[in-house]
Amino acid sequence: MRKLFSTVLVLGVFQMGWTQDLPPTIEGEGVATIEAQPERVEFTLKFHLTGESFEEAAQKAAPLEDSLTEALENFDPPASAVTFGAIRIRSLSPSAVDVSAIIRFPIRRLADAAECTAAFAKLFDRMNKLARQLSATVEEPTLGVDNPEGFEQEAVQRATENAFFRADAVAAIIKSQIYAVRSVKILDVEWVRSAEDPATAPDLDRLVCAASVQVVYALAPR
Repeated sequence: MRKLFSTVLVLGVFQMGWTQDLPPTIEGEGVATIEAQPERVEFTLKFHLTGESFEEAAQKAAPLEDSLTEALENFDPPASAVTFGAIRIRSLSPSAVDVSAIIRFPIRRLADAAECTAAFAKLFDRMNKLARQLSATVEEPTLGVDNPEGFEQEAVQRATENAFFRADAVAAIIKSQIYAVRSVKILDVEWVRSAEDPATAPDLDRLVCAASVQVVYALAPR
C-alpha cells in the first residue's frame, strides 16, 4: 500500500528564557494521507411518495423493503446489506414523503483491471434499471472499506509523527529541544471524495484517507 504524507509546521508561542511557570512551547500541525483499496460500494435509492394525506403517503413506503429485497435476489455479487432510512416529510401540499435505502455490495477483485471495471459498470447499469423499476432515483455510488477506523487511526498516527519531525527540526534551529507533549488535537479525518485532484481522486483501486492534527510541545534548553 502506497502512503503519501506532507506536513505544515506553525511556530507557536515561543518565549525566550525558561521559567518554571511558563515553559516555552512550539506548535506543529501535521498532515498525512494514506491509501486503501476499496472493498465495498454503496448505492442510495431515493423514493418520493405522495398521497391525499401523509398517512396515505407513508403507507406506500411499507412494501418498499420487500419489493427491493425481491428485486435484488438475482444480483451477482449479492448485496451484503440493505438499510432503509426513516420516512421524512417532503412537502405539505401535496402531501409527500421521502424515504431512502442504502444497498451495499462487496467489490470483487479480478486479475484483469478491465474486467473489474466492466463488472462495476454492469452493476451500476443494473442498479439504474432497478431504480426505474421501483420508481426511485439512484445516487452516484460511494466506495468504502470494511474497517475504516483502522485506516483513520493510521492516518492520524502518521500526521502526528510528521508534526513531531518538523517541530523537532525547528526546535534545533532555536537551540532548544522537545521534552514533552502539551496537547494533541485532531483537526480533521476524512475520506477524500473529490475527483478534482488526480493524486487523491477515488477509484476502484484506491481510496485516500486524510488526517490533520495540531500538537503543542513543551521546549527545554538543548
